[in-house]
Amino acid sequence: MHKTILGFLSQFHSLSSQGEVLCTQGLAFILKDPAANYAFAKALGKWTGITIPDDLRWSAEAYQEEDAGRPDLEAISPDGTPRIKIEAKLGADLGGAQFLSYVTDLEHRSDGGILLVLVPHHRMGEAVHLVERAFAVSGAPPWHPPAHSGITVTVVSWDDVVL
Repeated sequence: MHKTILGFLSQFHSLSSQGEVLCTQGLAFILKDPAANYAFAKALGKWTGITIPDDLRWSAEAYQEEDAGRPDLEAISPDGTPRIKIEAKLGADLGGAQFLSYVTDLEHRSDGGILLVLVPHHRMGEAVHLVERAFAVSGAPPWHPPAHSGITVTVVSWDDVVL
């Protein structure tokens, strides 16, 4: 049973061609609402064990100058520092290179941060395995990759997004 509309929509393979863009743009739109932003910050805190400020501003497809990467969603603090990057997938391939790009950008532009990998429930095992391999971590999330000081990485299902 799906608990959220985004979780429900994420299960349909017909969304694969443009669904990721629609879901991430939808999430960015929803997070402009202060109550939704607050609820998502609390959920992120639960998933990562980190207190998340509720004054973050979210944008979709933010541009990383260093490597031209584009995380699906990025949260920045009021001073413009990136704090959270989200790589959201439905049916497209997951890749460790993307994860490393986003973590490297967080390391270079802030004093730490969070990478959230967001996938449909049926892809959780695959996403966990890829994150473990990309960052040489194991065990249950959240992870704190030893080679990436101040970074927290976790994998969450679209079904767990509380919006």
